[in-house]
Amino acid sequence: MISKLAIVYEIQIDIDFKTYVFIGRTFDLLKTKDEVLHKLRNNIHECKNLQDTFNRLMKQEPEILGLHLRFNSLQGLRPDYYPKNVLPLLMEQLEKSFISTTYQEYKRKGKEYLILNDIKNIEV
Repeated sequence: MISKLAIVYEIQIDIDFKTYVFIGRTFDLLKTKDEVLHKLRNNIHECKNLQDTFNRLMKQEPEILGLHLRFNSLQGLRPDYYPKNVLPLLMEQLEKSFISTTYQEYKRKGKEYLILNDIKNIEV
């Protein structure tokens, strides 16, 4: 049996022709997607920047939420190939790397404000 992928993902939210991004990691993307949407709809997501951006989106009353909010896989790893104690650390480092790279890329364009992750704990 093939196990689920460990995934570093990106959430994109489009508001007023700007695309905001949030990067996270999970061992079950479908479950995480449902949980994130549940938290956002109930105004209880732990990332304040993501929650505030989602709330702004909902004030515009989009007819089709899927046109304005997307989940994308950035990198997937097969858990069977890694020791169980190594994979969580590897996923954390991959997530930080994607956040840092995305932040630097957006900063060069003067758009680092579009990154919704808390970058205080990320080396940039």
